[in-house]
Amino acid sequence: MTKASDEFEQLNTRIYELISEAGASVEWNAQISDPDSPTELRQIDVLITTPDGRRISVECRDRDKPQTVMWIEELAGRKLSMGLDGMIAVARKGFTSLAAKKAKRFGIALYDLIALSDDEIRSWSGSAEVSASFIVFDQLSIVAALPMAIAQSLPPEAAFSRNGADGLGAVMVDVRETLKDVPFPWSKTLTLNLKDYVIGGHQPLMIACAVNAHLVQMSATCDTVLMHDHPGKPSLLRDTSIQRFDHSVRELISNGNDLYLQIAVDNIQQPENSILHEINVHAPTVSNLKKYELVGDRMLKAAVTSIDFVVTGV
Repeated sequence: MTKASDEFEQLNTRIYELISEAGASVEWNAQISDPDSPTELRQIDVLITTPDGRRISVECRDRDKPQTVMWIEELAGRKLSMGLDGMIAVARKGFTSLAAKKAKRFGIALYDLIALSDDEIRSWSGSAEVSASFIVFDQLSIVAALPMAIAQSLPPEAAFSRNGADGLGAVMVDVRETLKDVPFPWSKTLTLNLKDYVIGGHQPLMIACAVNAHLVQMSATCDTVLMHDHPGKPSLLRDTSIQRFDHSVRELISNGNDLYLQIAVDNIQQPENSILHEINVHAPTVSNLKKYELVGDRMLKAAVTSIDFVVTGV
């Protein structure tokens, strides 16, 4: 199996997780026992098991041309041999006319995917709006106070830490938490909780952080829309859509009011001296978020390179 084939099967796993009946389980790359030799396992691209125990196989083909009757006949035999209750065939480029006729005869449901053109994406009413907002620091200054005698004898390489971890990173965690719900632009000096902070092995008497920040919003562009449904159905009338964006949202699958959402913070190019504030997704209709996945660290590395840190004596 190629990486592209695996990705196509996994995409269909996510689609059928969204559109299958309530209570059904959907498993990618499933292994089931052969009815004629229970100790031997057989592979299924995507297996749907309904609440009443019916097993439906979803077989996937990511090829550059329509699939022929030969594949349908192969699937019909597989359905019979494995004792499956249902069979779905999904081909990215659809099926030949004879393949469609044979599928109808053997009770195999067919689906394909149609990619919308750039013009169709721009005019399509189902497109979601996605944006990422960042807190950009115009000033970020930290002042830590130690007793005068200690401050004067402190070596330049003295470590600033909290619980053994980097102290500046710990301050950024506190700053991020403070700024979650404030109005922007925002300017204030924060007095931090001293617990577990040390400088060169000494607990500071005070840590203050002066913050001056504003908000920057970056809109994402929807660069891919795939429409999933039975072959022959017009693309803009199809029930299931797969949207992909150039940042923030890797994949948004929509069927009716149900959504699957995959947030991807690992592909965001954030502004200098900033932290991620929010990712906003606005669907065109009231939606039910059935499943949510996150790719990357939700905190996102703080791209803050201009932090002034001063230790003073009191």
